[in-house]
Amino acid sequence: EKVLVRVNSEVILKSKFDDKLEPALAKYRELKKMAKEPENPDEIRRLKQEVLDQLINERLLLQEAKVRSLKVSRRELEKGLETIRNRFPSDEAFRAQLKKEKMTEKQLEEKIEGELIVMRMISEINAEARKHITPPTEEDARREYAVIRKIIDGEEPPGDRSAEEQNMLRLLARQLKQHFDEQVRVRHILIAVPENATESQKSDARKKLEGIRKQIAAGEDFSEMARLWSDDPSSKEKGGELQFSRGVVVPEFEKAAFALKEGEMSGIVQTSFGFHLIKCIERRAKREVRFNDEVRDALINYLTERRIAESYEQFLDGLKKKAAIKVVTPIH
Repeated sequence: EKVLVRVNSEVILKSKFDDKLEPALAKYRELKKMAKEPENPDEIRRLKQEVLDQLINERLLLQEAKVRSLKVSRRELEKGLETIRNRFPSDEAFRAQLKKEKMTEKQLEEKIEGELIVMRMISEINAEARKHITPPTEEDARREYAVIRKIIDGEEPPGDRSAEEQNMLRLLARQLKQHFDEQVRVRHILIAVPENATESQKSDARKKLEGIRKQIAAGEDFSEMARLWSDDPSSKEKGGELQFSRGVVVPEFEKAAFALKEGEMSGIVQTSFGFHLIKCIERRAKREVRFNDEVRDALINYLTERRIAESYEQFLDGLKKKAAIKVVTPIH
């Protein structure tokens, strides 16, 4: 097989690179399709390099884990294998997928073992970092808040921050603004329909939800009905509960949710996902964005995790400096 990189005495094969690149490339293409943007060759080259770097990092971590005698138990391995098996409707479907990927069960076990060891290694590194980093203070949180507040007010993130940090600051600014914006907390039940649903499928879904609505109106508990019938995996186990500000969910859902009074239930609402029933639990008026205890704690947590991540990157850099890493076949 073609070797891409040598990492000390071990190699990274092109087949392993291709296996890891395929889902990353599929996700990239799906995002571009959703955004109605053309694929960018420079972005694809960067994605390929990121995948290769990740494989190199994983190999270095596995080698360091061997030095530290880190292992996983047979029970952990079997649990990991069971998790993957449970993703398939039957043992036949599981084996068919292995055959499709040209992988034996033994090879799958080895793959799972490697992934579990890498996860344990990362946990150990981060636990060590947590003990040694300087904990962020309230003053640190206030300084970061001042930066985020400027972004909320329309300024760009500081130029001396990395591209990754700048993107994170933009995300934090958006989340902070949404947190103080007018919000609504609801429960909802979704009866999903396929993207290209027929009129018959839509009619059946609507009738099903109308039946559920009648049961709730007659006294059935909304949250229990959501757990039983909702097709929204992200909220059904929480009784269909969602909390959001404007501009977060699809427009039809937003309009219906914000039109409800506390305790009021909607009629049938149709969106691109299917048909919804919505009940308003709580409305919260827009508030002024300000530094409070909640914001302080959230920013201290963020700064802590950032310092741990920086420590982890420094650890990886140390492994790379000590390692003999040779590119055998450049990627294109």
